[in-house]
Amino acid sequence: MKKIFYLLLLFTLHSISQNRNEGVITYKVVCNTCDKKDEKKSEIEKIDDLIFKDLEQVNFVLIFKGKESFFELEDKVYSDNTKINKSIIKGLISGGDHYLDLNEDILIQEKSIMGQRFLIKTNPSSAQWKITTEQKEIDGYLCFKALKTEKITNSFGTFENEITAWFTPSLPYQFGPKNHNSLPGLILVLHDKKFSYYLDRINLNPKENELSKIKKPNGNLMTEDEFKKYLNKITENFKN
Repeated sequence: MKKIFYLLLLFTLHSISQNRNEGVITYKVVCNTCDKKDEKKSEIEKIDDLIFKDLEQVNFVLIFKGKESFFELEDKVYSDNTKINKSIIKGLISGGDHYLDLNEDILIQEKSIMGQRFLIKTNPSSAQWKITTEQKEIDGYLCFKALKTEKITNSFGTFENEITAWFTPSLPYQFGPKNHNSLPGLILVLHDKKFSYYLDRINLNPKENELSKIKKPNGNLMTEDEFKKYLNKITENFKN
């Protein structure tokens, strides 16, 4: 049964792969762990609430053309208070901007720490998705559920983050929010431990100026391991 299921997915992907392969997808973000009614919160959690209250005003945008995509915080006019938190929201939620090139099998995460710019490269083909037969309709599109586990290492240790994606083969574009991609269809909804991304708008006839944002970042690239070693060094220096 599973073999037939995967064959149907591949057939759908192939049969409509000749369609115009470009678009702009807008996502709303919800904080899964923010409970403003909890009076026992730590001071750090209370600060998080002040930051994430602006989530109702912000969107994230996925722009794609051909085999390339770019994921970023939507560029629009926000309230004065949101402008103050914009860079913080961008860093804490998405970890910065993400450029993807499926032809070169490279994903570049551009992030800023203490005013310093970093370009961290990974290989999207290494993503270990488990596609299930569970399905549901999202905004008129038949979607399938996919799962994967990613490891996150920081100064507090190494943690596992369970990712759930709902993708649709009806839109055969292997893109999604942040660094989540390489499924046989566009990711419309994505859940991780702290945040959920929900489809807000789909535009499959974008203007050329919107697509012009898809550019490979210029600068020195580093691997995730190199970036972790750099952060560890900074942490050790700070402790000393």
